[in-house]
Amino acid sequence: AGVLEQDRRPGRFEPAGKEPRVILDGAHNPAAAAALRDDLGPLGGPWTFVVGINEDHEGAEVLRCLAPVAERFVLTSSEHPKALDAAELALSAPADVAVNVEPGWRLALERAMQLTGVDGRVCVTGSLYLVARAREFFALPHEVEGISEDVSYESLECLQAACDQLGWKSDQVSGDGNVVRVTGGRRPLLFYRNKHPFNDYVAARMAEDKGYQYDMLVAAGLPMPFTMQVFNPYAEERFNRYKTHLTVEEITADVDATMSYPVMVKKTRGSVSSGVFMEVDRAGVAARLQEIFTNAGLLDNLLLVQSFAEGPEYRAGATQADLLLAYQKVSHGMSAHDRNPLHHHTGRAERVVDEVILAELARLTSKISAVIDLGFYAVDLIRDHERGWQILELNANPFCYFYNRTNGRGDFTGIYVDLLRKYAT
Repeated sequence: AGVLEQDRRPGRFEPAGKEPRVILDGAHNPAAAAALRDDLGPLGGPWTFVVGINEDHEGAEVLRCLAPVAERFVLTSSEHPKALDAAELALSAPADVAVNVEPGWRLALERAMQLTGVDGRVCVTGSLYLVARAREFFALPHEVEGISEDVSYESLECLQAACDQLGWKSDQVSGDGNVVRVTGGRRPLLFYRNKHPFNDYVAARMAEDKGYQYDMLVAAGLPMPFTMQVFNPYAEERFNRYKTHLTVEEITADVDATMSYPVMVKKTRGSVSSGVFMEVDRAGVAARLQEIFTNAGLLDNLLLVQSFAEGPEYRAGATQADLLLAYQKVSHGMSAHDRNPLHHHTGRAERVVDEVILAELARLTSKISAVIDLGFYAVDLIRDHERGWQILELNANPFCYFYNRTNGRGDFTGIYVDLLRKYAT
């Protein structure tokens, strides 16, 4: 119990459940694994370990260090590009410990919970990337402030599969593997993780900024929740012409007078729900604005306060006016720190097959393309119970990870095939 009291850092001997007892620890080398084993001892045993480890780490030694307190190893992969294959890791497992191999991290966690029972003990370890996924699985509080590599690299996996289908060549042209050059069409194309060459540069920049999006789409008559754009009253004098209010209190009073709660406070730039906060009263809005504006960099000087849209959430993928696919974001819960249903451990992407909904979304993408001409983009929408479709935002560089997690890579591979043909032949 003393260890649990000493260290509350996320992913470092972090409690994640009581029935069974679950501990998350990012130990990824033999020394850290030995220390973890010693720390687990006072908590009883034996333990079911869910282990995923990277290729450049000593997987065999990590398992050997954990074996004295292990009843079972459930071996998996974190989906990190350097993650060691679970079956390969199993070859180095100690012979006296039972082993299950589950290549998918989610299935591995589910399997460990089933095998252990409510009176058992589970420890997730071997990789901080695996622990991060486990924190999502167990719905621990977290705010996504960046993009994990497994999310962004999924786009390159689909791109590679598309090149394989076309018989085109794809080469990594950066030492870190982030940049890929595709050849085989009339001109080479460069891809940077999920960022692609199908959009005009200026159009993409406009679509990345929620403030510009709102101005242009509302001016064109497209449906969006009422939004107030507010500028940091504490910003330097050179920004005076942009300032909308003199104080945070003035902003809060304006919000209170013109909008009903809850409201969404949004930074103008951000991905995978980072920089999006739901506030349920005036005090919450004031505290959030004060926090962001006091510590603002240049990109956080402008914020959006948006009325709350209630209803099922969808995403539509499109190329210019043409709808490519659409899916509903479904989950059995939602974190207070992250409003995207797909980021909950029960989240899944259900492809839309209803012809009426598809026709409605196709009409919207056609209207959007007349405002911002984008070669490949996504639209996030709420089908509001009272107001109908409400566009939340555009995304000029959509991820496929969360869709593929439910549906496999086939659909997005096909999309990349079509886009490569459209823009490179």
